[in-house]
Amino acid sequence: MSVGAEVSKVLSSSSRWKILEILAKGPKDIRALVKETGIQPTAVRYHIQSLHRLGLVETYEERGNIGRPRIYYKLSKKQISVDFPARNYILLATLLIEAMRKNLGEEEAKKLMHVAGLKKGVGLIEELASKYNITRWKPQNFKSIYIDSYLTQIGVQPEVVKMGGDRIVFREHNCQFLELAMEYPDLVCDVLDTAVHKGISEALKGVEITKTKCMGHGDEFCEYTVTWKKGA
Repeated sequence: MSVGAEVSKVLSSSSRWKILEILAKGPKDIRALVKETGIQPTAVRYHIQSLHRLGLVETYEERGNIGRPRIYYKLSKKQISVDFPARNYILLATLLIEAMRKNLGEEEAKKLMHVAGLKKGVGLIEELASKYNITRWKPQNFKSIYIDSYLTQIGVQPEVVKMGGDRIVFREHNCQFLELAMEYPDLVCDVLDTAVHKGISEALKGVEITKTKCMGHGDEFCEYTVTWKKGA
């Protein structure tokens, strides 16, 4: 059976779609999936096995102080395309990056990526502020609108791991540009992504965003700390 046919077969189940939608919001163990889907544990395990076999879901373990490690499930970093005919946008992006570096030089390419990232970050926050009528960004509306809504919609699987007072720490378990980030971490991660979040910081006014983990540099997830300065 072709990959496309296998994907179509697996995703013909509404229960599996429900599981994928839940995992898009962050990793879950079997107990959490059972609670959120309302499906029996044996059925959840069966659906998870199908999704895992196809490569749509990955597993990892977390060890506590006692007992056996708990198994968690998350959406896979692997991209599976069912388009016909196939479209290779990663190849196109790679060719454009290589052409930019060759014709502009490394430093000019970085400057161009930096400017593009800043513009994207500022524009994104302005667009969200207009859409949701936000006049002042605070931790709670930033979490609900940017992290919980926007980041979930674009498929980066966000997870807030700490929140209190004027500080949010969140993770992205998927990277939209993972293949490119692993190939060009200096451009995609260190320049473009950093510039995007600098633009977001500027648009939020009085907010600092620091990246502490990066999938392009080999970490399991990207992690960001968002801090509101006093008086912001």
